[in-house]
Amino acid sequence: MTVLLFVAHTCLAQVDTSAAKNPPPPPKPQSSGPPIYFTATGGYVFKDKVTLDNGGTGYIGDGFVWGVILTIEPVPRFSFDLKYHHQDFTGSYSYSGITNKEVDASANYIMLGFNKQVPMGDSRFFTGFDIGTCLFSPKSDGYSDVWKFAVGGKLGVKVFITPKVGILVQTNLDIPVQFVSGGLYFGTGGAGAGVSTSSSITQFGFTGGLIFRLK
Repeated sequence: MTVLLFVAHTCLAQVDTSAAKNPPPPPKPQSSGPPIYFTATGGYVFKDKVTLDNGGTGYIGDGFVWGVILTIEPVPRFSFDLKYHHQDFTGSYSYSGITNKEVDASANYIMLGFNKQVPMGDSRFFTGFDIGTCLFSPKSDGYSDVWKFAVGGKLGVKVFITPKVGILVQTNLDIPVQFVSGGLYFGTGGAGAGVSTSSSITQFGFTGGLIFRLK
């Protein structure tokens, strides 16, 4: 019995010594505050037609768009976005005295968004609206930049393949609002002098992206 007690005491002493030399790692501190996500996006916008006040017709060409989105998610059912996206396009218009005049330009949207989400496992189905501004910037001399108030809507899904990385797929509609006597998408200079619209531009398209969780 004495021998057994001595052996047991020796083993316990060795375990205590080993634990002292190799203490368990401290628990990782948990991040505070809501999750924050960064999304790099790319997509396609379809061509749109607008009606000119003088009876003519204007077009914004279709093309590729790219952008970035910064998202904060206070709770799984709601999130807020700050979005920028950019499109290069060819705009054209025709009216009395000018036929099929084309101008290369870009559209640059800066928008704040609100999303209502439906969490399902590692996915988020969502719908939302955006509000902000759009800069139409011509690439030809004789035309001026134009800032327009803009609104938009979206519908899509986010699928997280890991806790830190996900995929975004959505449809979106952006509407730079036209006012009475407001200039067509690239200002009132050059050959476009005096041209104005009686209908708003509606840019409909599809967007995909990679989502990265920052926090």
